[in-house]
Amino acid sequence: MAELRESDLARDLLQRADNALYKAKKGGRNMVVIAS
Repeated sequence: MAELRESDLARDLLQRADNALYKAKKGGRNMVVIAS
Protein backbone atom coordinates (compact mmCIF):
# COMPACT_ATOMS: atom_id res chain seq x y z
CA MET A 1 0.00 0.00 0.00
CA ALA A 2 1.36 3.43 -0.89
CA GLU A 3 0.10 6.88 0.00
CA LEU A 4 -0.42 9.41 -2.79
CA ARG A 5 1.11 12.75 -1.88
CA GLU A 6 -0.03 15.99 -3.46
CA SER A 7 3.43 16.60 -4.96
CA ASP A 8 3.87 13.05 -6.32
CA LEU A 9 4.29 12.12 -9.91
CA ALA A 10 2.84 8.78 -10.98
CA ARG A 11 6.31 7.22 -11.10
CA ASP A 12 6.99 8.26 -7.46
CA LEU A 13 3.83 6.57 -6.23
CA LEU A 14 4.49 3.44 -8.29
CA GLN A 15 8.09 3.25 -7.08
CA ARG A 16 7.03 3.36 -3.42
CA ALA A 17 4.29 0.80 -4.05
CA ASP A 18 6.75 -1.47 -5.87
CA ASN A 19 9.29 -1.20 -3.05
CA ALA A 20 6.60 -2.03 -0.50
CA LEU A 21 5.48 -5.02 -2.57
CA TYR A 22 8.97 -6.51 -2.68
CA LYS A 23 9.51 -5.84 1.03
CA ALA A 24 6.25 -7.67 1.81
CA LYS A 25 7.19 -10.57 -0.47
CA LYS A 26 10.56 -10.86 1.23
CA GLY A 27 8.86 -10.79 4.65
CA GLY A 28 6.78 -13.87 3.98
CA ARG A 29 3.13 -14.78 3.80
CA ASN A 30 0.28 -12.57 5.01
CA MET A 31 2.51 -9.49 5.22
CA VAL A 32 1.30 -5.91 4.75
CA VAL A 33 3.73 -3.05 4.15
CA ILE A 34 2.66 0.59 4.05
CA ALA A 35 4.82 3.08 2.16
CA SER A 36 4.27 6.70 3.12
